[in-house]
Amino acid sequence: MKKLITSALFAFILISAQGAGLDEQVKTKAADMARRMANQIELNESEYIQVKTYLTEKLASEVMIRDMYSNDVEMMFRKLTEADNACNQKIESLLNTKQLENYLAIQKSLKAELPVIATSGE
Repeated sequence: MKKLITSALFAFILISAQGAGLDEQVKTKAADMARRMANQIELNESEYIQVKTYLTEKLASEVMIRDMYSNDVEMMFRKLTEADNACNQKIESLLNTKQLENYLAIQKSLKAELPVIATSGE
């Protein structure tokens, strides 16, 4: 039930954000990310449009999550991870075998480049 309510709230917020017009910076960043991805994993036009849509939704939700959970870093990190995983699943379901292999290799190299964030259990 909790997941259903969360999903409904998330969908409502996304629809509201789209209706109100997403920030141009989010749209530009999503288009740039999708364009680079299209070149790296050889997306066709239809796939590019879908990936751009998924990335726009992800970036818009990231902005919302950072706003909503600015006082709770743990929850913010958890929600950002959920949004990232959801977007990755959508993209992965769209790709063919060769594209998926390239996408996973790119994801792996990006994660290797990220700095490790240390947290204390105190």
